[in-house]
Amino acid sequence: MSEADVDQLIEKHKRFWTPSAEDEVLLAERPHPNWRPKAYPLRGDVSTSDVRQIHPHEVDVKRLLGLNDRLPPLITGDSITGIEPVYPVCWMEPLLGCPIHASAFSCTSKPVPKPPGDRLPAFDRGAALRSPWLEVMDRVIEEEVAAADSVYPALQLHLRGVIDMLSAYVGEEQLCLSMYDEPQRLRELADGFAELYVRIAERGLRMRPSWKGGYVSSWGVYAPGPLVDYQIDASNLVSLEAYGRHFAAFDEKVLCRFPYSVIHLHACGLHIVDAVLDMKCNCAVEINLDREAASWNKEAFFNACRKIQDRRKPLIVVGELSVAELDEFLCRLQPAGLAIFYWSPREGGPCGEPR
Repeated sequence: MSEADVDQLIEKHKRFWTPSAEDEVLLAERPHPNWRPKAYPLRGDVSTSDVRQIHPHEVDVKRLLGLNDRLPPLITGDSITGIEPVYPVCWMEPLLGCPIHASAFSCTSKPVPKPPGDRLPAFDRGAALRSPWLEVMDRVIEEEVAAADSVYPALQLHLRGVIDMLSAYVGEEQLCLSMYDEPQRLRELADGFAELYVRIAERGLRMRPSWKGGYVSSWGVYAPGPLVDYQIDASNLVSLEAYGRHFAAFDEKVLCRFPYSVIHLHACGLHIVDAVLDMKCNCAVEINLDREAASWNKEAFFNACRKIQDRRKPLIVVGELSVAELDEFLCRLQPAGLAIFYWSPREGGPCGEPR
């Protein structure tokens, strides 16, 4: 793709953020994700397949980023690819003090160790900003920027949002109990976590140079200004009412600090869409279809998409789609402010339709 073609695509992405009737959908067929287990890389040319706790000095930054492999194409269809880790990672969680465990299947956190009787341990933001994990994060960003070499965008690290940080910090059960037992302490924690997220995201933006005058989301869309990717997976644990009462204000506090944002949701967790749409921020909504989980309520998905588009919020749909399903999506969704980045099903997959 020529430089002029890339510039033309950038203009199309800019229009994605201000939907109008004449706009076209951003569309890309991506390679099928490889979900096969792969041993987690550690320093000293060591890898682990079995679950084990890892420490900051063990992280092999270059292998984590896959820099020994061939870089993917910059442009696939209308989606833009940047440099980011090719293995699952946890970043906000270890800053909070959560132990991190990696294996060939995942990288996950455990709740912070708690003193007896202390269900919501105190949070020290200063300690988080002195964590040796922050040095690792800086090295990852520095290596991203070097590998990108101004040709590719260097992408934001995978930073979990406030409710996800709370769930990691105290555990899912304690998070739910704390809404009733200690709501004020929970709000104080959430506020501290929101401020930490902003500090870390701003630090990353300062370290990563802009690309074509803007930044690229890990979901493949370009924004003509500073952008953050944000996720609230743990909202699946609570009702719409509980999310709105206890957590939405802190997510909004974070997102309103940045000119552009992409908030990541799952098709099985769209019950909180109304609360997301009420946030006063310039936010695109990304929905992961999760077809591999075989949990799919298509009409609920389209109802949520209609709400998003009726509120003139940009919408990104990511996941596995058959040819017939892609045609249906293109027919039922408005093209303005819409991106569909999909992969085709493999034979015998959840869509049941091989290419």
